[in-house]
Amino acid sequence: MPEARDIANLLPLKALVLAPMSGITDPPYRLVASGKGADLAYTEMVSAAGLVRGNNGCSRLLEVYPQESPLMGQLYGFDPAVLAEAAAQVQEMGLDGVDINVGCPAAKVVRKGGGAALLREPARLRKVLRRVRDVIRIPLGVKIRSGWDTRSINALQIVQMAEDCGVDLVAIHPRSRSQKFAGEADWGIIRQTKAQTGLTIIGNGDVRTPEDAVRMIDETGCDGVMIGRGSWGNPWIFEQARGLIHEGRTIPPPTWEEKKGMILRHLEMHLERNGTPLGGLTFVKHVGWYLKGYPAAAEFRRRINTIRSKEALIREMEAYFRHIEGAPGKN
Repeated sequence: MPEARDIANLLPLKALVLAPMSGITDPPYRLVASGKGADLAYTEMVSAAGLVRGNNGCSRLLEVYPQESPLMGQLYGFDPAVLAEAAAQVQEMGLDGVDINVGCPAAKVVRKGGGAALLREPARLRKVLRRVRDVIRIPLGVKIRSGWDTRSINALQIVQMAEDCGVDLVAIHPRSRSQKFAGEADWGIIRQTKAQTGLTIIGNGDVRTPEDAVRMIDETGCDGVMIGRGSWGNPWIFEQARGLIHEGRTIPPPTWEEKKGMILRHLEMHLERNGTPLGGLTFVKHVGWYLKGYPAAAEFRRRINTIRSKEALIREMEAYFRHIEGAPGKN
């Protein structure tokens, strides 16, 4: 087994973690989150088989900006040898850790034996984790769900097996695969698992506000809180949660000027990475999240869908900002 890893350097006490989200957690999004207090981020989920085959799209998902760290590269697949080879590549690319996805409920992933499908094959998962652990020196993580369905909750057994295989941290989303994102996450599963393992445990699921992050730590004893959808259009959730957790103080929501500045900075980075027209089209979802609740936001999103140049997109954005100055709902 490779030399010991120092997980403390990767994950500080009561850490705030940006969840991996396909089509969302690219380098610009990660920089926005880390700039507002995220201690650790994950890449988008990457096909191990695609990476090993030399697929340029898979390699691009693992690109790292020099100023972002620490960063976990998340892989999915089912073949131990392929996942081990892909993990070695992630290490060579300079990322700070490797994470194996054992929770994605998407049919296209599960049909191929990856993601949450591995919850039904613990023997195969054990082989995966051991092979990966044997080839990397950097921290190894696993992101899981509570089980395949409500009749087969096996999060504790999976975590105990992961600990035996040399895994360093586990992120637990306490919904089953069959639940997908419906219903409530059962934080009790995080609490019970944390109490019976020495592993670093990151809690995930239904953290929509800074107060939710505090409550998850208090109720479960987890070592860190993973935030996904709660950060959409609201990267300030990380600094607000940090204020409550580490300083016991409430940080006010961003002013309208701060929000405008953030949207334009994020847009600039997004366009620099993706160009136009693609960058403009893929940024529309972020615009919708940032401007949720603001006047005429839906009409504005439809309008910018037709724009094909960076300059025109920024002009339209600034015109919209001027239009709603002083409007109700502006901070």
